[in-house]
Amino acid sequence: MKKNKHSLVYKNIFFYRLILNILYIGAYKKRYLSIIEKINVNKDKKIVELCFGDTIIADWCKKNNLSWAGIDINDNFILEAKKKKHIAEKKFINHNTYIERNDLLIIAGSLYHFNINI
Repeated sequence: MKKNKHSLVYKNIFFYRLILNILYIGAYKKRYLSIIEKINVNKDKKIVELCFGDTIIADWCKKNNLSWAGIDINDNFILEAKKKKHIAEKKFINHNTYIERNDLLIIAGSLYHFNINI
């Protein structure tokens, strides 16, 4: 299998957080918190996050006894998630991707990565 080549931003979670904090003008974590505040802890028990990058939502889910699983193609992000004992899987997201039934599916800030011909 051909090894994925990622830019510096995606090679290390530290650089990823630093660059995104700059791009979001210091409001990087706030973008995740705005998603978290919409999660219904009484209803959304099984959550899958596509192209998760960081584990802010995963960490919050763990603290609130919610099931979280992440899907990404970045080995570095998957490794970081697994170090924190989160379920993370390497999978390419395309029209053939099977995603099992979940209460909530999250994809935030990643749609620009997909080349969609309409």
